[in-house]
Amino acid sequence: MGISRSLSQASGPESGSLFGSTMTREDLSPAARIAKQSSRRAFLRYAISAAGTLGAAAAVEGCATRPLTPGTKPKSEVDYQDKAHGLARCGLCKHFASPDICEIVAGPVSPQGWCKYYALL
Repeated sequence: MGISRSLSQASGPESGSLFGSTMTREDLSPAARIAKQSSRRAFLRYAISAAGTLGAAAAVEGCATRPLTPGTKPKSEVDYQDKAHGLARCGLCKHFASPDICEIVAGPVSPQGWCKYYALL
């Protein structure tokens, strides 16, 4: 048997059993697998997936709803209309909060409405 032992013979606090096979904690770590592979391609795959995950998390955080304060500008001043302007409509605007709040226009607005301050999400 000698100095080296197989994973199936490993024991101690650093080993654990997973579905009948014994593995060390190091074998479960993605960083450890990449270090063992030690190829540029493996490193780049890991780095890109990590960056994508962080980017997605940041995008989701940016989309998180924040409390909107109702607007104060009268509908006549912002050229508000109760129908969409082409494909542009309040329901797709960054200033709109469901069901009928706009942070620019005073009073309730329709999700199908539009005003000159329309800005796509």
